[in-house]
Amino acid sequence: MENRKQIMQKCQQGAFIFGIIATSLFVIFSIIAMTFYPGGYAFFSDPLSQLGFTQIEGNSNFLSSTLFNSSMFLVGIAVALIFLSMLPFFSKTLIEKWFSITGSIFAVFSGIALCGAALTPGDINFEAHVKFAPFTFLFGILMVVCFAISMIVNKNYPRRYTFITILYVLIMISFLTFLIIGPSYDTPEGAAFQITTQKIAIYSEMITLFLLSYGGFKYSQSRLPNIPRKENFL
Repeated sequence: MENRKQIMQKCQQGAFIFGIIATSLFVIFSIIAMTFYPGGYAFFSDPLSQLGFTQIEGNSNFLSSTLFNSSMFLVGIAVALIFLSMLPFFSKTLIEKWFSITGSIFAVFSGIALCGAALTPGDINFEAHVKFAPFTFLFGILMVVCFAISMIVNKNYPRRYTFITILYVLIMISFLTFLIIGPSYDTPEGAAFQITTQKIAIYSEMITLFLLSYGGFKYSQSRLPNIPRKENFL
């Protein structure tokens, strides 16, 4: 039984390490993709998803699209693994258990939407891409809200990660608010505003997932048998 528990915790830690790697690769690969984007990538006027287009104005975008889409696919897998692996941390009370289970379900759907968006570049299957994309944000914010509640209820989980999660929720609420009532895409200024806020939201998500993965890994480590538990780990 003890060996089985250790194996499960090692798998759990592996999922968190995968989350750290996937989110890091997304940031690195997206920057490289911008660098090799045909004709030059305009950060404030080109949508991030455009990096995944296979062709730009008749020019091949193979390198950028491969890097961007593959890293987004990995993040989709990572999202599901990270939050499913966090489930054992929130099982002491019915409230935290219920919200963490609900949040993990949303995480799986968010991961599927991310993978779907990665597999359907906008220039190849625009209709499918625009159907997947909104659900990445919708399920993403729902999963984080659920886990934020679980973290607040749980007295043992380090508060720094609760604050990080709540901060991300506020960023996403602001993003969705700007998306609905902000400047229209119809004007160059409005498009630049919407595209920039989208990038802030996406990279904020990567930073949040990276930190939650790191925190989950350290917390899981502290729960290994025969290792004294430390609540104030970094």
